[in-house]
Amino acid sequence: MFFYFSRGLRMEQEKKSILAQPIQALPVGETLTLPLPGAENSAFRLVKEGDRVSRFTALSAPQAAAPVCSPVSGRVTELKRITHPLLGEATCAVIEPDSFGKAERLAPKNDLTEDEIIEIAQAAGIIDEYDGVPLSRKLRRFRRAKVDCLVAMAVDEETYVCSSAAVFREAPEAVAGGLALAARACGAGVGKVAAAKTKEVVSLAWFQKPENRALLVEAGRAYPVWNSLKRKFSAEGRLPEKI
Repeated sequence: MFFYFSRGLRMEQEKKSILAQPIQALPVGETLTLPLPGAENSAFRLVKEGDRVSRFTALSAPQAAAPVCSPVSGRVTELKRITHPLLGEATCAVIEPDSFGKAERLAPKNDLTEDEIIEIAQAAGIIDEYDGVPLSRKLRRFRRAKVDCLVAMAVDEETYVCSSAAVFREAPEAVAGGLALAARACGAGVGKVAAAKTKEVVSLAWFQKPENRALLVEAGRAYPVWNSLKRKFSAEGRLPEKI
């Protein structure tokens, strides 16, 4: 049966109206309840009730899970256990936020070592939204495997999901900068950004420079996209991985 679908499945896309809108910050209520996976033991929690935290401050440092960082500046009002639909019984930090401003985009430094980049990714608690694996863990695995081509997936295969494509359209320079850091961390000599159709993004001002346009690789929309991309790069004699 799988033979007939070796080239992937074409899924109808209903994203044009959504992608035409800018990314907006979610409104924040009076409190935020943040699950701290793997931090049921107090030894793995970095905050206590009454502590003030800044945005991106690490709240936990578990051994078997990624650290959780605060998305806002504010005060930890409570540590409590709840029944989470995915995590089961989970310890949570309840934060009373000061505000929820737009994240500051920092230019990547050129003098960071491979280990420093991975340590920054780990401290920031960056986790792949698709498989739940911390970025730091992936970069270490890619480095051990000697991956030489790293692909940033700016294409969403699902019918209505458009989070990756929207981020790339709104901040291509930030995506390219992050890709360059990740590629350096794992030793990949080539970094590419996969878009569903290159003609849909090359009209952006950032792509007027040939060196920026050269980062693009067209992935198409056949599900699953990564399978065909992996075959393409493997045929060129490369060992590819995606982030």
